[in-house]
Amino acid sequence: GDECGFAYLFESCEPSAVNDPNNIIENGDFGTCTLAPWFTSINSIVGASVNTSLVNGTCLLSDFVISNDPYNWHIQLMQPFTAEQLAKLIPGSDYTLSFEAYSLTKDRPCNVYFGLNGDPWTDLVNQVIEISDEPETYNFDFNFPSAYSSLVLSFGLGSDITSVFFDNIRLKRTVFDKD
Repeated sequence: GDECGFAYLFESCEPSAVNDPNNIIENGDFGTCTLAPWFTSINSIVGASVNTSLVNGTCLLSDFVISNDPYNWHIQLMQPFTAEQLAKLIPGSDYTLSFEAYSLTKDRPCNVYFGLNGDPWTDLVNQVIEISDEPETYNFDFNFPSAYSSLVLSFGLGSDITSVFFDNIRLKRTVFDKD
């Protein structure tokens, strides 16, 4: 009729208040209301899939479909490092990788990997953890021995189909107070 108009639907999110300039991870708090540059890697395995979304500024991985493939950690949430991120890492320095996570069930397995993004794989962090059903912060300390041309941070989610949440992913240089 004469009084028709338009209706618009907008997807909103709740940006995080955390903004840490010392964090080397891009969008680790998902404060830009987008997952980028994070993405899920499924290694082109037929039949495997996962949905990734933002829920209240937290990354949610849900609706896992697992194939009968021998690779246990083939569904991953990952971030390859850019040249700018690589340039921020100081060889010989100590770093802490930390993140918050929880699952819809207790003891959900996850492989945390930070290291060379290619063969020969060089692990700076390579640890299988069990994510709690309550929000928890996980920390991994390591020494960054030398410059690398290609690094990746990934969370391997294995063959468990339980939904999992990640937030506040940080990689920061450990600076000790001389006092």
